[in-house]
Amino acid sequence: MLIHVAIARDTQKSIVRRDEILAMHARSRSGLHQLTDDPERAELIVLAGDIESMAQARANDLSQRYPEKTMAYSEIDVLIPFLPGIYGSASKSKGLNLKRTQSNIYFSRYGSSMNPEVRHRPGEPKELLFCFRGRRDCRVRTNILSFPYKRPDVEVMETTGFMHWQDGLVGMARSQKDYADALAKSHFALCPRGMGFGSIRLFEVMEMGIAPVLLADHYALPPGPDWSSFLLHIPEDKFAQLPELLEAHVSESEERGRKAREAWERFFAPELVFDRMIEQMCNIRRDRVIPERLYQRMWPLMQLRDDAKMWVSRRLHRG
Repeated sequence: MLIHVAIARDTQKSIVRRDEILAMHARSRSGLHQLTDDPERAELIVLAGDIESMAQARANDLSQRYPEKTMAYSEIDVLIPFLPGIYGSASKSKGLNLKRTQSNIYFSRYGSSMNPEVRHRPGEPKELLFCFRGRRDCRVRTNILSFPYKRPDVEVMETTGFMHWQDGLVGMARSQKDYADALAKSHFALCPRGMGFGSIRLFEVMEMGIAPVLLADHYALPPGPDWSSFLLHIPEDKFAQLPELLEAHVSESEERGRKAREAWERFFAPELVFDRMIEQMCNIRRDRVIPERLYQRMWPLMQLRDDAKMWVSRRLHRG
């Protein structure tokens, strides 16, 4: 069935802009979706721009006029999901699952966050049990980077100060190559959560055909792949036991890496991701528990809860 989709213009500063979403549509070869500038005609309206507050949500004309068919696509790390849609760091449901949000690959993986060194490199010899290169932007990453594994086949390296989505950094090309080289020579690649529940790293590792190890207790994996066939999900507080836990699966690492690559090709290749996003949004529109117009009445409670959590977090940080 042909679906008419309106990609709304950027509403405010956003990690993923309208032109990046349009670029992903241009890569699609399915012919399943036709773009329109007419929100009345569209079956789905995709917002390009992060809705970061209740005031912004209320000020958005499209979400107010067409609440049942307006969806968000956002890669921001910390965000209240005022609107239904696809979020890079979507969280698992706590209690009642309202079926309003799902996660997917980060579109910026093929745009502003592209690392050209990340590509399939099968058959390379494995020298490392596991590797991780990243910043200290959350507790689990800090724990991994600080722990003395003291093994020659374990490589963890702090890269605070380097952000691969910022152009013009000195040594950027070298850092991107070193990152990909470390992945290629590893049996397993750690994919801990970042500032948000998810991480773009998971999809880079899958693209390279390396067995991924997820340390993200609250992250909602995207629907579709048989994650259990290739992904090792380790609780965040088991970081010190990683060598022992992963050694038990070394004989499976090649097969897990192969299946990870197959899942990437089937669900997350660049020519597929726009179609997958629209499919997910259609499913959300069909399956959500509460009509969106009614859900909007709960926005003040969501904002109040988030403000309270932020206040507690700041008090604990000071204390």
